[in-house]
Amino acid sequence: EAVLDTARNDLNKAISTAKLFKEIKTNTPEEFKKITTTAVRVKRLAQSQKTEPVNQAMFQENIEKTSFEVLQCTLEEPTIHNISRLSNHLISYFETILVMHDNPQIKENRVAFITQTHAAFTQLADFERIVF
Repeated sequence: EAVLDTARNDLNKAISTAKLFKEIKTNTPEEFKKITTTAVRVKRLAQSQKTEPVNQAMFQENIEKTSFEVLQCTLEEPTIHNISRLSNHLISYFETILVMHDNPQIKENRVAFITQTHAAFTQLADFERIVF
């Protein structure tokens, strides 16, 4: 069910994605949990936010730059490998970056990044609907 909405027009893609998720969940449950937990956190931060462009010039920390680069790769090629890489970067991102910054422009830029990140995750699945 978590992959059906994202692959509405391609049943074969939905089936292969579901099989891949099952394989990862079985063989590397910690990795699967990390991806799912990160995706759900991103979804909750991005909820009811409109998609705005990200201004890379406003990045203050290196983790913002590297996370954005990984996001771009993931948006171009939404594979489980790229989603995993993105999740790893986001764990460091959330440890370092305060999304709800005092400066409204920085905050808006970070929320825009998170909103685009949510779009990358949803290309594969609605991770909130995955049951452990």
